[in-house]
Amino acid sequence: KSQLEDLFKNNYVIVEGGAALILVERGLGYLINAKNAKKCWAEHDVYSYEEVAGDKEIYGLKNYRCTTFAKSGDYVNIEYDKKVEEKSFVYDYLGNKFGIGDVDGGNFFVIPYVINERHLEQYNTLRTTLLKDFIKKTENQIILTNYAGVYAYLFKKRNKDILIVVNSTEMDFDTTNLEIRNIDFNKVSCISRKTGKKRPVKFTKSGNDYKFMTKCEHLTTQTFILSK
Repeated sequence: KSQLEDLFKNNYVIVEGGAALILVERGLGYLINAKNAKKCWAEHDVYSYEEVAGDKEIYGLKNYRCTTFAKSGDYVNIEYDKKVEEKSFVYDYLGNKFGIGDVDGGNFFVIPYVINERHLEQYNTLRTTLLKDFIKKTENQIILTNYAGVYAYLFKKRNKDILIVVNSTEMDFDTTNLEIRNIDFNKVSCISRKTGKKRPVKFTKSGNDYKFMTKCEHLTTQTFILSK
């Protein structure tokens, strides 16, 4: 008990539905401000879709939705007894509100589905957007491409950050666009895939949004060195 209390007290914690059930069952629901939780079996209950709360836009669209069927995992209907920020809601097939979706509790984030295997709908843009919004509150070093199928991997080597960008799509981009947080650098170099030689890369910055002046071609990787 004390270890879990310390975990929630001193960290940002992501809780999926199965963990939320266990916390409530063991009398620890107060860690996520929950007083009750009920598991709803996928394809057996009336819930149908999840919709983003309020006026938040995702890809420029309001009322963004995604399915809550089996590909999402079993939904856990959680009742909260203290104030939390509802990021989405779950509805039945007639559009009636069925329960609360994702929740931001300040230092914790609840994803109300039992994620005990790979559930592809958890990668839906609605859910990944809400999760990324929570992660951005931390002071961790974060690099996001904000484009499905383009991935960023960060490695440490001495006083340099090694960044590998993988474009697994069939799209070509004139520049490599990234959202970079909590990484201090003022120089960017790119390593040639053919020769292994390093060359400087120009870039522009607007807040946390960076534009590297290198083409991000389809089905290729790029290796960058971020340094001071």
